Amino acid sequence: KIHIGTEHENPVTLYSHDAHRRKGKLIWAIHVAREGKYEIRLNHWPEESGKRIVENGNGNKELPVEQANLLLGTLDSARQVTPDMTTAKFVMNLKAGETAIQTSLDLKNSDNTLSTRCVYVEYLGEPNEEALQDYASVDPDMYLRKIMKNK
Repeated sequence: KIHIGTEHENPVTLYSHDAHRRKGKLIWAIHVAREGKYEIRLNHWPEESGKRIVENGNGNKELPVEQANLLLGTLDSARQVTPDMTTAKFVMNLKAGETAIQTSLDLKNSDNTLSTRCVYVEYLGEPNEEALQDYASVDPDMYLRKIMKNK
């Protein structure tokens, strides 16, 4: 499991090669080191590239990306993607413990998805106690078994 929210490494980068794959969606087993507010940034390309979410590998074509999706524990959220975006930002309040994070990029007028090659997770500080009540973790192993079983 990848640890997030530690005092030793913040932010943490989740790379696609560390994830489990299922129909264009990437799933990581993570350990939230401390309860708190976290910013999660979904990118199709590494931040240092400066590339937009909708750019293809060569930068000469725009991909029809419509929406960025994040499922973290029981929190399910989506952001519309605009042509100028390099990242889709989410802020979530998380409890400490093990859980799973799933990400994807939806294409317009299609059931196909693209993967988020880099996800950046940064601990921001103390949680919003009211918002924290909406969150529940999931057992990463059980979640992965369920996802892989439903091929």
